Amino acid sequence: MPFILTFIISSSYAICTLMIVVGKWKFSELKFNTKKRYHWFFYATPILFIWFLFLAIFWPGVLSNDSMALYGEALNGNFSNSQSIFYEYFLSILLELIQSPAFILGIQIILFALIISWGLSLLERYGVPRLVLWTISLLMAIFPPNMVFSVTLWKDIPYAFSLLLFSIFLLSIALSKGEWGIKKTNWIWLAFVGLLVGFFRHNGWPSSLLSLLLLPLIFKRYWKYFLGSLLIATFSYIVVEGILFNQIIAKNEPIDQSNLVYLHHIAAHINAGTYLNKDEETYLNEFLPLSDWNYYECYVGPVWKDRHFERESFLNNTEKNRNLFLE
Repeated sequence: MPFILTFIISSSYAICTLMIVVGKWKFSELKFNTKKRYHWFFYATPILFIWFLFLAIFWPGVLSNDSMALYGEALNGNFSNSQSIFYEYFLSILLELIQSPAFILGIQIILFALIISWGLSLLERYGVPRLVLWTISLLMAIFPPNMVFSVTLWKDIPYAFSLLLFSIFLLSIALSKGEWGIKKTNWIWLAFVGLLVGFFRHNGWPSSLLSLLLLPLIFKRYWKYFLGSLLIATFSYIVVEGILFNQIIAKNEPIDQSNLVYLHHIAAHINAGTYLNKDEETYLNEFLPLSDWNYYECYVGPVWKDRHFERESFLNNTEKNRNLFLE
């Protein structure tokens, strides 16, 4: 894990440095054939080829414990919101067609590749040479984390490309000085994709909500459209997540994922030897003997996944967990 974090940080630094250098170049606006409306599909070809080859190698895909739980709940219809009930429900519909993780991952690869290629077409319209765009497409295709995650069945993957598409929308708005949002139904698509960001992860909604809140303030000339996006996304999220999923589809179980944050923090203090009074010791021992709380800095799993840990009991004590976390 430390190696991965170091790699991500160093790669991000390298990309930022490259962007500064490239930003000084003067790109002349290209005059491509506008009749070929969907020519940007071709930017997806190296991505599709390499990622489908990777899927064939790891057939039927990379499946972790979370993947199996997600797939199992979608398959048997026993939905819960411990991960993403929206994604589980969406998977259950697809599994009515073909019951295979590879089928889901194939659709995932196609969608991800098309989003990337459409984003590259945006850069093309603003004068970036095609050679640069083809190079980016190839690098995206062979970048190891992309290859692995493209064939992994996690809710985080559709969350990632929803966030990418939402970011491309924001870039389109910024480059057009707000005009992109008022063309056709773009402002409705903005709301829809922002909604997906919130649906695929419990902690995804703040990023899209904050962006939608700021757009009417930044682009005041088109504030009505962006306010419409905000209202549609907010109302839809409340109705679908708050009413339909929790009251109709989701099974009645504790779903407050903040407890995992509390658990990891508490485990860190136990590992560090922080003083606990008698009541605190007794309380925590109810879930797992303190001597068995195996803390790991980057993952709560060693405690949470311990087969002796009383998960349901811990989740049912959110208020106590929060107070202990704060203390």
